[in-house]
Amino acid sequence: MSHLVSPEILGKIEKEESHIGKLSLLSGQLNVVYHSLPSEEARKQIIFFLDRISEYNTQIQAGLKKELAKDNKELKRKITSKFRKKPVYLEVLNNIHSIAKRHHDLGKKHLAKYKENDKSTYIHGHLAKHHSVHAKNMYDIILRKDVKKILQLMAIKLLAESYSKVLNASMQISKDSKEAARIAKSKKGLAKLRQKFISINANVMHQDLILRHFAANYSRTLIHSAELIDNLNKKFVLYTHS
Repeated sequence: MSHLVSPEILGKIEKEESHIGKLSLLSGQLNVVYHSLPSEEARKQIIFFLDRISEYNTQIQAGLKKELAKDNKELKRKITSKFRKKPVYLEVLNNIHSIAKRHHDLGKKHLAKYKENDKSTYIHGHLAKHHSVHAKNMYDIILRKDVKKILQLMAIKLLAESYSKVLNASMQISKDSKEAARIAKSKKGLAKLRQKFISINANVMHQDLILRHFAANYSRTLIHSAELIDNLNKKFVLYTHS
């Protein structure tokens, strides 16, 4: 690989532990090299990066499909084993409590702005009710005797939903990377690559945000260094959160 992309960058991509992290670094290089078009060197490097993106993205898709196809009991077993560690359970409980308190406080603020005989303030009445209901529901969960079991089930459901959303983004990355590679290899319409690269970058960022959101609101332990099995039956790390 020549001077358009430094050996340090290539080494960083190789050392990156998670596949979504690799995609993020690779998609960023597409934009760097794009500005050197229409040189032949830049075109070849773009094809190289698109091939690598396609390779890692294919592994992510295969791993996610296997995870989602597994029996729910297996997913439950994996998460339950994490919940046996007290700090993980307490982290989730504290996060739920914090969200409930935010709803409670927002409800009080909107209620203070609501006036019964002033229609212009009715929106505050609706919002006060909305936040109050959410706060009540969450406090009801926290106060239940089986709160640990309820939180486990919530985490299972939301983790599966997160994986499904990441898979949808991955499918769009696959579509865009194949089309971009076709354009780059044909040498025709290279200006169209810009939009494809923007879309690839956006979906890679979307994957990161989905899993970051789950990790922040539930437990970093449930996502951090989560190992999946790729289509070659090798273990790989989907995502890391710190």
